[in-house]
Amino acid sequence: MKKFTFLFYFLLMSVSAFTQWTWQNPLPQGNRLNSIYLTDVNTGYAVGDNGTILKTMDGGTNWISQNSGTSSTLYSIYFADANTGYAVGGYGTVLKTTNGGNDWTIQNSGTLYWLFSVYFTDVNTGYAVGDDHGTILKTTDGGILWTNQNSWVNLNNLYSVHFPDENAGYTVGDSGTILKTTNGGINWANQTSGTSYNLKSVNFIDPNSGYAVGDSGTILKTTDGGTLWANLGSVTQYTLHSVYCVNGNTVYAVGENGTILKNWTVQTSGTQNGLHSVYFTDLNTGYAVGDNGTILKTTNGGAGWTNMISGTTTNFTSVFFPSPDTGYTVGYGEILKTINGGSDWTVQDSGFFADWYSVHFTDANTGYVVGWFDDGWERYSVIHKTTNGGTLWTTLDLGTTAWSHSVYFTDANTGYVVGGGGAILKTINGGGFPVGLNDLTTTPKSIKIYPNPSSGKITVEIPYIAGKSHMCLYNLTCKEILTQTISESKTILDISNLNAGIYIVKITGERDVRFGKIIKK
Repeated sequence: MKKFTFLFYFLLMSVSAFTQWTWQNPLPQGNRLNSIYLTDVNTGYAVGDNGTILKTMDGGTNWISQNSGTSSTLYSIYFADANTGYAVGGYGTVLKTTNGGNDWTIQNSGTLYWLFSVYFTDVNTGYAVGDDHGTILKTTDGGILWTNQNSWVNLNNLYSVHFPDENAGYTVGDSGTILKTTNGGINWANQTSGTSYNLKSVNFIDPNSGYAVGDSGTILKTTDGGTLWANLGSVTQYTLHSVYCVNGNTVYAVGENGTILKNWTVQTSGTQNGLHSVYFTDLNTGYAVGDNGTILKTTNGGAGWTNMISGTTTNFTSVFFPSPDTGYTVGYGEILKTINGGSDWTVQDSGFFADWYSVHFTDANTGYVVGWFDDGWERYSVIHKTTNGGTLWTTLDLGTTAWSHSVYFTDANTGYVVGGGGAILKTINGGGFPVGLNDLTTTPKSIKIYPNPSSGKITVEIPYIAGKSHMCLYNLTCKEILTQTISESKTILDISNLNAGIYIVKITGERDVRFGKIIKK
């Protein structure tokens, strides 16, 4: 039996499947098709919008419509044998046929969430997956009963992730959440932290020994890989935002009101601004960043801290040095770089205005920043990558709208991002695109804008548009400049009356949201 499943799109309008209307052109129908399955060289099935099911018996030369009995969008189809097949889709729809598609019956999936893929290991045992933070349904009786296999061990917001080696990793978040993986992120297990305080940062010396810090000065320590977390008590009442282990004997933490701790002893920072991140390049030299453009440096192991001039009042949230002299810090709408150990900092043009929350470099040239963009109604996750030391930043697709709070790479190719709603994402190809997603060069979620920069008319091209979409144009203060409904793949915009600067275009479709940047000369 030959099987393949892929997404493909007909760039044609969709219509409601009311019985009083029949397709005249194209034939047999013109709804978007989402999945195809072949049971042999001649017989195949395709499913799509508005409950569409098509069947071919001559290798695809001719297709006939089948009655699915539903108007829900169908996203995936699979046949366990020549006669027994299943299709899944919107609102928990599961359909089954036992006679090669002549009749389809609706099954009770037990969920109203969208199901995007279905697969059977035999005639009776199958799985369907979908949204709602990773819905997984399983049946062992040919679809009579479906049970929910929860793929998420925790749905609390996650703020920090750290991998002491390529397989062992930890992430922390709200309500004392600590999750651990021992197989490179394939599975995550809850650990007992012994606290209900929000945990903001985690850092390990080795796979077994590490620290987590958070609200109200919470400090936790483990020496057995998280089996037991000991509460070290609070030497400060202020929230601790970041912890960094220089080695087994030296640990730093920073937090609100200028708090800096070394081995859990309060140090004099010289500032009352909140500090959100700390990083050391060696035993003596370290940096702490925070609110109102604060950048502090120590060269004597924290005994004294010097306030470096950042040239901005941005609230910084993360700092990272890939080498002793070259470092980066990120915050609200800005990425800064130094090449002389923090004496001077220059703004890097990321090409996008976002709240950046974390920065990590795998070498002197290759780095990543993550955060979110807020359009005034919703927040959208953003990740950028540079391969030339911050001169140019490119946008990657994380495949999630959950806001991202921390990024960490174990090597040049393997990285992790954690964030809202318990989101954990992994890449195994240097962040080029997350596991399971297409390369941005071919993904239908991309937007083409040309000419760009421009002082007059530009073309906004949206490949594979389906149905009507809503386009909004914002300036960098999130003020809406333009809004209109679009239904064509190409739209001409006249920006001649706009002030020079950077603008964000947002395209909201039926099932996705896309962003692009316009530069007005």
